[in-house]
Amino acid sequence: METAALITTCGHNIGDDMVRKGILYLLEETGRTYRPELIHKHFPVTVRKRCGWIHASGVTRVLDRISSRINPHLSEVLDRLPINQRFDKILSADLIVQCGAPVFWCFDDGNGAHRNEWYVPLMIKRYKAFGRRVPFLNIGAGSCQPYGNNGSECSTNRECRAYISDLHAAASLTVVRDPLAGNILSGLGLEAVLLPCPSLFARDRLNVDPGPSEYVAVNFMPLGGHYTLGQEINPARWRSEFGSFLRASSTSVRLVLACHTRHEFAVARRYFPDVPRRFLATAEESLRFYSKASTFVGSRVHGAMAVASFGRPAFVAGNDTRARTVEPIGCAHSFVEQTDAKSLETALSRMLNDAEHFAGRMEKIRKETYLRYMDIFSFLNEPVSGMAGA
Repeated sequence: METAALITTCGHNIGDDMVRKGILYLLEETGRTYRPELIHKHFPVTVRKRCGWIHASGVTRVLDRISSRINPHLSEVLDRLPINQRFDKILSADLIVQCGAPVFWCFDDGNGAHRNEWYVPLMIKRYKAFGRRVPFLNIGAGSCQPYGNNGSECSTNRECRAYISDLHAAASLTVVRDPLAGNILSGLGLEAVLLPCPSLFARDRLNVDPGPSEYVAVNFMPLGGHYTLGQEINPARWRSEFGSFLRASSTSVRLVLACHTRHEFAVARRYFPDVPRRFLATAEESLRFYSKASTFVGSRVHGAMAVASFGRPAFVAGNDTRARTVEPIGCAHSFVEQTDAKSLETALSRMLNDAEHFAGRMEKIRKETYLRYMDIFSFLNEPVSGMAGA
């Protein structure tokens, strides 16, 4: 059995888990079997097989609550130890995969993806320095710019431009999950394949079939996303509008709040106590919950992708370009600061009326996406000497 080193997160984000599950399903559908070795991208010293216990023990989660700067520094210090190729996940892998995350982003202040935690220790210090020739796949690569941004900062910032070009050159294959990510690359003269996020196939990896439509899954993030990214966002206004939407919709449909984190669960309990809520702890638990949703309305992109994977429509109210992840599957999105209760009600009504047609379109999209992945992954069965980018 071959080993696949997966650059992802571990026990951190169920959306990342769903992406990873989808990628593994698609890879194994090519006829090859991989033993996954997970590298937590926010604590990249987990590339050392003997250091994985530090993150698994929960120590890094405690440290992260104290300060988000501690873990990257601790990881960097530990990674100064001599590298043993035999016990290194990148240097002993038969395949390396960056698993679906924002990897193209840059802001006016100069902060950008070129400063992420994982690229230097994993790609520069290992993949490139040791001259690795096994395939490196950048799959489900996304953007994360302020909502409506055109990504120009990624090309005008010298360091970010160099990082993107370097990452693209290292990859045997780059697949982007949102149109802006593709535009950022094409603006630099680089090519990529645009396909729906591989999380569409997490349900296949975990053998979760569509269930009966029992409720509308709704999700609330106080900012409409993880960060404001320098945008003027009024959390009180958004909370009020979302609450009005819940009250109006609860008279005609059953609503259940889907909470991807403990924080979201606490916020839902505090502000919307009359609406049933579920804390979704794992990818499998999430998919089983979403398999019974008739539609999705909320800010979590992978809640929307999960519901859509079962042939049900979804709508995302977000605050950054990750919301555009739903465009390739024909779902709508809006900027949270320009979204009110009425527009959410309208979106829900439209989706419920269009549910049957959406199911047919999604069946076609999933089939076409699967076949396209099988085609572009076919080179993995060729000799290494024929590998693109080798």
